[in-house]
Amino acid sequence: MNNKPRYIEGSMRNKIVNLMHVSSVITPRSYKLLNEPQSSIANTMCKMKKEGVVEKTNNVEIFESLSLSNYKENLEEYFDGNIPEEHIAFFEEYGIREIKKAKYSKDQLQSRARRIIRCSETVILMYAAGIPTLPADKKYVVRNKMLTDNVYYQSKEIKKYSGYTDDVETIAGERTAIASRMNGTLLTAGGNYNIYHFGKDIQTWSTQGEYKIKHYIQNMLANYINQDSCLLNSAILFTYDLNIFGKMISPPRKYKDRYDGLCMTYDNLYVLPYDQNGRDMIKVMSESDWKARLYEYAMEEPYKDTSRLDYVCDYYDGDVYTFIFCVPDISRYIQFVRKVKFTQLPKEKFQVICFDYQKEFVISTIGKHANILSGGFKDFMDEWNQIRNRDQNVG
Repeated sequence: MNNKPRYIEGSMRNKIVNLMHVSSVITPRSYKLLNEPQSSIANTMCKMKKEGVVEKTNNVEIFESLSLSNYKENLEEYFDGNIPEEHIAFFEEYGIREIKKAKYSKDQLQSRARRIIRCSETVILMYAAGIPTLPADKKYVVRNKMLTDNVYYQSKEIKKYSGYTDDVETIAGERTAIASRMNGTLLTAGGNYNIYHFGKDIQTWSTQGEYKIKHYIQNMLANYINQDSCLLNSAILFTYDLNIFGKMISPPRKYKDRYDGLCMTYDNLYVLPYDQNGRDMIKVMSESDWKARLYEYAMEEPYKDTSRLDYVCDYYDGDVYTFIFCVPDISRYIQFVRKVKFTQLPKEKFQVICFDYQKEFVISTIGKHANILSGGFKDFMDEWNQIRNRDQNVG
């Protein structure tokens, strides 16, 4: 009887190893987003550790992460013939080096380890959302310079394809890289987005660095893909806790510069939690006309232009100004909250509609100044998927 572990295509081991070739590491937080039974993933991980295929390591971002180990031996024993050549090449180019950097580091090396963990988690979220992310899955996404599907590129891929390099300047006698903190770029029917994973706290950005990489990506899209729009006017910001964005409403001086770098680069900044809700919102935001459809879902009537109203909001019935945070644009929301607090009109004059997973954040930022209505995000997704499936069947 052959008891050799199965790493053939379609097996749970094969799916995990394929993903780890491209994500470099995997965290318990991220593999919970995979559309697989959690007990099955945990059991498979445990077996793979015993087989010497993966190992557990510690780092500054999370208590533990998992990465491939004994790679040369396992490549010959298990992976060869079961893993696409593109993934093996990707791991040899990036993964081996990144695994070392992701392990627990002190002092100035901590930021490097955090970045690798956050880039890895973003890759896994996009994969779990059904976005072509692995090299073998997206090699046919662009055909005859036409984008045929949604697609996610890691920042390392973007820099390689676009020829981007960090600027360096001397500050107080020390050479400092003016770099972007972008984790990747998501191209979809619903819009193009640069992706930032904040993790536990708001970071410092360089307007120069963020604008430069945005400019490079736009040029790259214009040269290689005949899209209707090659503009990158939006960004998606992931975080473990939405409440950290409360600091942006009335920021202490030390936080002001942290926000301005992105605010000056993008017209729209969408905030999502790093969890299953954020994963599913990526699916929504990848579809055409998603904003108008969300506005109409929340108000149960056709969307109207509100650009000429006194407040940055999404609906006005002649008495109450309504902001729909179901479309999670933090830039517009901050403008709304600041003016509401400044004018000090009665609470009944303002209303915020949000999903249940956003409610705590909305209460903490405007609860004393506006009425808040929240709806179940799961109920919304059930309805959204039913409409989507119906439209596909009709098509």
